[in-house]
Amino acid sequence: MGGPEVLPIAELARRYLAAVGKRRPVVSLPLPGRVSRGYRTGGNLTPEHAVGTIPFERYLDEQLAAGTWPYSDAIRSYLRLPRRFRSR
Repeated sequence: MGGPEVLPIAELARRYLAAVGKRRPVVSLPLPGRVSRGYRTGGNLTPEHAVGTIPFERYLDEQLAAGTWPYSDAIRSYLRLPRRFRSR
């Protein structure tokens, strides 16, 4: 996933939950190791190849306005989705 904003995963989760009207705790846990350290220092980012122009919240708003539940497949096991969104 990429876009014009660089945000921690916890912030993305908070924005997602707010957009879909869910109240869930978001817990950030520091992970040890070199891979995790690489993420914390931005080693996974490639700003020279940034192609996204839509902020994450706008993307969520557009998806919901179109009648789709953003990332429903990826989060099905974590959030109890309304039945009408489960068959997508």
